[in-house]
Parts: sequence; structure tokens; C-alpha cells
Amino acid sequence: MHARHVFVSSVFLFLLALCIVALLRPRDSPSPLSFFQQSRQAPVSSKDITEHDSWGGASNCDYSDGRWVRDDAAVTTAYREDCPFLDPGFRCMQNGRSDSSFRYWRWQPHRCHLPK
Repeated sequence: MHARHVFVSSVFLFLLALCIVALLRPRDSPSPLSFFQQSRQAPVSSKDITEHDSWGGASNCDYSDGRWVRDDAAVTTAYREDCPFLDPGFRCMQNGRSDSSFRYWRWQPHRCHLPK
């Protein structure tokens, strides 16, 4: 009976801590689970990119302010993980990822075009 009481108390404390963290995080921060969820956004076309190009030059561009977009046209045919500039944590295939769907995603800044 004592072991069950300890288990129930542990689960309760974990759920309580999770609720507190969820309530205290800023509203504009992404959900902790958003990393695991597939984006439901439509693929970006080259027409969309051209329209975004007119928003401003490099001086107005904040490359850190943007989102990941699926772009079937931008997939790289030769994906290599032996690049010396690629951090080991981002070597998807070497770290056990079995699919290559990550190659269809690219970063799109909100107010400018990121050159390829």
C-alpha cells in the first residue's frame, strides 16, 4: 500500500509541476509539443517568395524572425552529413532518423527572402 501511495504522489507532483510550467510560460512562445507536430501549412510556392521579396532590403531583414515552411521545389538532391560546418546534433541520418522528409523544409524569414 505504501508503494502505491508514493507512486500516486509522484504522478500528482509531476502533473502539478507540468501545469505550473504551462501556466507560467509566455503566451507568444511556441508550445513545447510543437516540435513533434507536423505543420499543417501548405507548401510555399516560388510566387509567394517573390511577393515576400518586395518587403524590404537586407537592412530591414531579421533572418531570425521567421518560420519553417515546406517547400517541395527546394529539396536538395545531394544531402551530405560530412560537412565540417554541420553540428553533430543536426546530422539526422547519423543520429538514427530513418526518413528524409526533413529535406523538404527550409527557413523563411517573415519580411525578406533568404537567398539559396
